[in-house]
Amino acid sequence: MINILLVEDEMLFAKSVLRRLEKEGYNGNIVSTIADAHHSINTALPDLLLLDIRLPDGNGLDLLADIRFRDDASWKSLPVIVMTAYGELDDAISAMKLGATDYLKKPVDLDDLVLTISKVLATQQLKQQLTYSHVRDRQSVDAIEMIGTSQAADNVRHHLGRIAKLVGNSSDSHPVILIRGETGTGKDVAARLYH
Repeated sequence: MINILLVEDEMLFAKSVLRRLEKEGYNGNIVSTIADAHHSINTALPDLLLLDIRLPDGNGLDLLADIRFRDDASWKSLPVIVMTAYGELDDAISAMKLGATDYLKKPVDLDDLVLTISKVLATQQLKQQLTYSHVRDRQSVDAIEMIGTSQAADNVRHHLGRIAKLVGNSSDSHPVILIRGETGTGKDVAARLYH
């Protein structure tokens, strides 16, 4: 179950958000201060943070900055949706610069909130899958070695190095490269080595 931490001091609004989140199948928790938010996040990192900017013990942007500048990758990647009152556009811009995932203007429409949460969580899941895919690909590429010291293998290594340098100097960041050869000659290995 997805755990969402709501940092909000307006309890009537917070409880209505919590009811809606639970209706949508999320597990929600409410805290009303930055200090309580720190304690809650340190105790159990939520899957998503809904953050009000104006809080009794300070500015929610300070909490956002602390989250983003921690030396902890799980804190840095925590999705944060900031909620700002009407007319606080500067705060919304500051929040996005600090790494907020999205922002909503108050009064928040609960349907918009649920839609934004769904979008943010789907994006977060795609990022995690992409990171996993990159790690897996890097591990498989690192495990590949061209075997042998024949003249042909040395030529392939030399040409791959030259191509990599040319591509590095090119303005086209995704050039198409065709590697030809008969079955079993190592085209796949050469392609992985290049990438």
